[in-house]
Amino acid sequence: MSRANSPIALVVVMVMLTATSWAQDVNIPDPQRAASEQNDTPEGKDGPVLDDSYKPHSSASLSGLLIDRTITMIGKTFFRQFSQRRLDSLLLSDVSLIVHERPSARWGSLIWIAEDNRILYQATLPPRLSDVDQYATAAVEQVEQLHLQRKIMQALENNGDLAGDEW
Repeated sequence: MSRANSPIALVVVMVMLTATSWAQDVNIPDPQRAASEQNDTPEGKDGPVLDDSYKPHSSASLSGLLIDRTITMIGKTFFRQFSQRRLDSLLLSDVSLIVHERPSARWGSLIWIAEDNRILYQATLPPRLSDVDQYATAAVEQVEQLHLQRKIMQALENNGDLAGDEW
């Protein structure tokens, strides 16, 4: 019976040794030591004082997202074509955009591309899939132009003496 348990015991010992050496390499704190050191940390009147590495960064946000709000096959095709052409654009690499679609059986699909609730491109796609490529190319060009104009206007309007809207 001891022969049957010896391979299992050997595996358990190897796992424990590996975990111990890994914990030392990664510098995992010992809970007992951390509890004793907690009493030695400086505290303010509201509790322990944390250094800046623990504070969340409020300026961290996602950029460069492209959200698909299309419904029909022609809308999905337009989204794929637009996203492929957007990858080639240096101006639109960090811009978050949403592609919306409102399908119509009679007129085709109304497509619009928005950034921060501002419509940058709007078109009615015909029901033919062959024309989607031209619309996607035109959409990338127009979105690039409007985004660049918006960034230039923001740079010109940026004045340190003037505060933003206060309500």
